[in-house]
Amino acid sequence: MPVFVRRFFVSAVFTFAIAAFAAYFFLMPFESAAQNEIVNNVATQGRALTPAGKLLTDAATNLPAVAPLTVDFVRSPDNSGADGKGRFLIAVNSGFGLQFNNESKAQQTLSVIDLNNAPESRVIQNVYFPTPNSANFGVTFSTEKDADGTYTMFVAGGFQNRVWIFKFNPSEREPISPGNQPDTELKA
Repeated sequence: MPVFVRRFFVSAVFTFAIAAFAAYFFLMPFESAAQNEIVNNVATQGRALTPAGKLLTDAATNLPAVAPLTVDFVRSPDNSGADGKGRFLIAVNSGFGLQFNNESKAQQTLSVIDLNNAPESRVIQNVYFPTPNSANFGVTFSTEKDADGTYTMFVAGGFQNRVWIFKFNPSEREPISPGNQPDTELKA
């Protein structure tokens, strides 16, 4: 067999093998592959996974919520959520923080996410920690309600070795008090 025919034959077989491989792995229905992954994945125990990458909006601006380097999520201790658990999710956003203009200092934040607005959960409140104030990793609540129906909320402040103490009232429009605006002193 002439050399050019042999090369053509080898090239055709190789091209066919690549095309078959691509068709099998890249053209197979993704939905069935995803369903297979859910059913056969030990970690999911056969349950559907929720989609990642969905934007939360900020109720104050109707823009995507900005949460730089979220390091902790803690669910509120009340039972007013749709599932009988806490209605709110508190996100601790540490990182470098947010700057709103050239004069603004970097600000870490706490974001309060209302889970009862499902499927479009929203950030309904932000508490700002202008530099040198900070919110670090930890958030926890008192285990019992105070006499006025609020919970005491404790937030670790790393830079100044502080523990911030707030009141958390799940029946308020903005549950964390005291709150503040960007670039204003936090009086907790």
